[in-house]
Amino acid sequence: MKAGRLPSGTPLPETGAGADMPEELVATLGPKAISPDDPVSSGPAFLNPGGFASATCDEEGVVRFAEDRFGFAPGAQLDRLPARGQARVSLLTASDGRTAAVAVAGPQAAAEWPLAETVRRALLAGEARYAVLICLSPAAADPANTQPARLLGLSGPEARVAAGLVETGDMRRAAQRAGMGYETARKLAKSAMRKAGVRRQGELVGLWVALQTGETVSQPALAAALGALFPIGARQAEIAAIVADGGSRKDAGDALGVSEHAVKAELKAVFTALQVPTVAALSVLISEVRILTRLVHAVSLEATATAPAADPLRLIPRVGRPGRIALLDHGPRGALPVLILHTATTSRHNPQSFIRALQSHGLRPIAFDRPGFGLSSMVEGDYLAQSAQDMADILDTLGIDRAAVMARGGTMVLSRFAARWGDRMLRAVAVNPEPPSGVDRKRVGLTGVVKTLVYGKPWLTGALASYLGRNASAGIVERLVLRSLESSEADRRVLSDPEVRTAYVQSSQLSALQGAAGFRAVAGAEPFQPAIPIADGRRITILCGAQDPLYNAADSVPPWEAVWPGASVVIVPDAGRLVHFQKPELIARLLLD
Repeated sequence: MKAGRLPSGTPLPETGAGADMPEELVATLGPKAISPDDPVSSGPAFLNPGGFASATCDEEGVVRFAEDRFGFAPGAQLDRLPARGQARVSLLTASDGRTAAVAVAGPQAAAEWPLAETVRRALLAGEARYAVLICLSPAAADPANTQPARLLGLSGPEARVAAGLVETGDMRRAAQRAGMGYETARKLAKSAMRKAGVRRQGELVGLWVALQTGETVSQPALAAALGALFPIGARQAEIAAIVADGGSRKDAGDALGVSEHAVKAELKAVFTALQVPTVAALSVLISEVRILTRLVHAVSLEATATAPAADPLRLIPRVGRPGRIALLDHGPRGALPVLILHTATTSRHNPQSFIRALQSHGLRPIAFDRPGFGLSSMVEGDYLAQSAQDMADILDTLGIDRAAVMARGGTMVLSRFAARWGDRMLRAVAVNPEPPSGVDRKRVGLTGVVKTLVYGKPWLTGALASYLGRNASAGIVERLVLRSLESSEADRRVLSDPEVRTAYVQSSQLSALQGAAGFRAVAGAEPFQPAIPIADGRRITILCGAQDPLYNAADSVPPWEAVWPGASVVIVPDAGRLVHFQKPELIARLLLD
């Protein structure tokens, strides 16, 4: 079932989120919670500070000082300046006619920006009126050692070609910059695209920019930003965004209800207005406008949320399907692999103490983002079936025949995987599995408020997802986590460990990177779709913490025993929602026995 529809399939009108969010949720988020009814206002922005360069400009919008990596010399001119105390995205033009999108703000609005120290000092000393921030050019770094190349697993030659495409927007010029022939560069670009799980060059360069800089804004916010910067209409902005994301002219026409011929004409006007020669160049510009728009509308900036330093993050392409999967293969390679599923409000990231505990018992933890979470791209079609397919794709890509599974959430995905790929599942542990919505009697506290909203008003799921995603600062997320689990002594105790609490908060923040698209999909599917029975569930253990504040074992266990006949049931009296963090040795034993 899709979010926005009743189980019967009757569509309902979208409802403004600000007016419909429960008072208890709003009170917990705090008085500064941003209204999701505004398409460009937002909570925190997650940035990679190393993906930007900075400069200063005067009250006339002329660049006076620029750090070496900035790419534009002093004298470059901004087309517009922000209102006092605000920030905005502007166009910067060099004396040779080159242009770039930049973010501009005064000292107060730019206080959290990743500025060079010389720029920050000039602002604070009153020697400059505005700070200017630009997305870093790949030419300013060794492409093979950049975060995009590392995350996508690109070879040195592949990284040079991809970086050249980002820099020039043209394959022939990219080949020249990489010091190789055109046909060789084309083959390397195709290889890089396969590794990135994208279909077109525009998608590849857009993904490169996003990985280099940070999360981006939604399509409505992007279209509004493009219309404010360039002389194009709303429909042209939407077409540009679709094509820049890798869509074809037919895709754009279908989405907007116009012919391919009309799209072709509109695209021609877009290329002229934005002064770009190719789709790759269009994708780079639009990706930069996206992240800069996100930055200037953020109420706070948080760094490196996409890739914590301790995480061995990889992005792998889906097999025979568009998109990519973000995973953490913690190793060691010779140990028993265990795929780790996460909940609807978390992601792939786990405390290092938990990972080390599993490894010490001979396990190889492989945690991954479900579709629409973290850095795993969204899927089309049956969300649960596609999510289970991701698990099979991970095994195929890593060369693993069979693996164990730990589902801390995602029990419905485990159900699909066990039914379709049961021969590849050694053992599985379903941690505090969710019961069917019709028998879930635990509706207390903040989580009870959210469950009642998701179960009873599924058409508001999108609004709830946006509301939560836009209030994903570390402070607010920590407050939500502690409030949700406060009734469990066991959970309060484990969250008193700073490492566990920080990792759990970061995991929750990562789930919001795509505007909480994954939460929206899960909330629209898992409570309303049936589990798939299997003939023999003896390889599965249902593990419940008696202090779980979200679900009662009495509600959860019987339905899953019926789906998995012969499954073992273990209920731990002194454990709660986070039983896996509290009892990692038990998890290991159940997966190894």
